[in-house]
Amino acid sequence: VLFRSAVFDAALNGESAAFQNLLVPLVRSGYLEECYFDVGYTPVYVDSQVEGVFSSVCETTERVLSARRTTSLAALTSALIGAEDSQAVLRAATEGVERNPYDLPCALLYLTDAQGTLVLTGAAGLSPVEVQRWTDLPEPWRTQRTLRVLPVEPLRAGPWPEPVKQLALLPLTVPGAAAPLGLLAVGLNPRQQADSTYLDFLRLFSAQL
Repeated sequence: VLFRSAVFDAALNGESAAFQNLLVPLVRSGYLEECYFDVGYTPVYVDSQVEGVFSSVCETTERVLSARRTTSLAALTSALIGAEDSQAVLRAATEGVERNPYDLPCALLYLTDAQGTLVLTGAAGLSPVEVQRWTDLPEPWRTQRTLRVLPVEPLRAGPWPEPVKQLALLPLTVPGAAAPLGLLAVGLNPRQQADSTYLDFLRLFSAQL
């Protein structure tokens, strides 16, 4: 409010201002949503005197989210070039999560051992105490074959004050394999709905792994 007042007052004094991709959280779908806007303030002159302010607003949320996710996928692709073992892939995955805490607040990566059992191999965005909660893979997760979004007890992760309350489960598969090579569990942004665009981004992220 103070920021808007200062900019508005400056416009009344003849100073124009423009802001690109300004974060403006809004409650419009039943929750506090991460929204972005291009905003401009322009003095309105009448007989060389400022008599008002014209404010232009254009939402850019879709553009911001798309650019952010595209950057994440490109960085992951670059990190995976030359990766020759599971440890290199694990590093690429955890670093990819840490680079984009908005869309990937946290993640748990399970890989199959020699006996074919899924074992927690890496994590990102969570405290050691939180990670410990997920050492034992929940039984329903062991047979997961398709993407699934599940509610979980609140997790302290990501940049927002709201906790993560949903995990997306993404089996790590390769064509022709009898069973998944692993499982990626990703915390979902509490300020974005798990819509088709968001889930498609997660599918691409896990498919690269």
